[in-house]
Amino acid sequence: MKRPCLLLLICAVILMACNLSGALTPTPVPTSTSTPAPSFTPTNTVKPTPSELQCLSSFEHREMKEPYQKRVGGKNRYTFSTIELSQVYQEMGVMSFCIPEVLGAPFLNVDWNNTTNPSVTGRMISIGFVNLYHGQGWSDGFLLYSTYEFSTGAEFDRFASLEDWENFINGSLKETQPIAGGKGFSRFMAGVSYGDVPIYKTYVFPGPQAYIALVYEIGVYGDNDAVMVETFNQGHIPADKSTMVALFDRLAETVVISQN
Repeated sequence: MKRPCLLLLICAVILMACNLSGALTPTPVPTSTSTPAPSFTPTNTVKPTPSELQCLSSFEHREMKEPYQKRVGGKNRYTFSTIELSQVYQEMGVMSFCIPEVLGAPFLNVDWNNTTNPSVTGRMISIGFVNLYHGQGWSDGFLLYSTYEFSTGAEFDRFASLEDWENFINGSLKETQPIAGGKGFSRFMAGVSYGDVPIYKTYVFPGPQAYIALVYEIGVYGDNDAVMVETFNQGHIPADKSTMVALFDRLAETVVISQN
């Protein structure tokens, strides 16, 4: 009688071991076949290199030759010297800003003032950068000063309004991200155009009378501007633009302004 009991006990132990082994075996998880679109990169994975963040300290006044577009009236364009840039900064209310070598030398995109052109309302100054300029229009990245009422035709973009300023100081500004230090906000926005609409990443530093904006044009996307703005808001940037967007994210933190 003892031997059959012993056999039953051994069988029970073996069955328990088999059940326990099955319980510890992980259930296979199906491998996902979905991958992000290869043309987009999450912005938080892109980090500018130290050389891209190194600020230039001196600039030369030199002529911008072809294929650079001449100014109104056929006048040549020139890059700013260090002294000239300092004077423009003072007029814009910019105390300092990092211009890394990757952007190239600064030059004047536009200087609009209602005291010299009766068709223009308000004041706007924009500084472009040689390495982001394609020979016509404005460079793809620029630093801009503008009064809120500025207007010189519907084809020119404005990057902030007096309502934005009021909502900013009240803490009720929507669909924006704060810039480090609470001195401004960033957002993606569609511009205006007679053809393809440009999409910008903008960094706005608002004041009661005027604003300063650091702007990078990501590209033009036909009639899909609303879709692309939402895509960028989700953190997906075209792969060929992601490094520059990340660089501008860092450069926005270097903008120091006086009370405007």
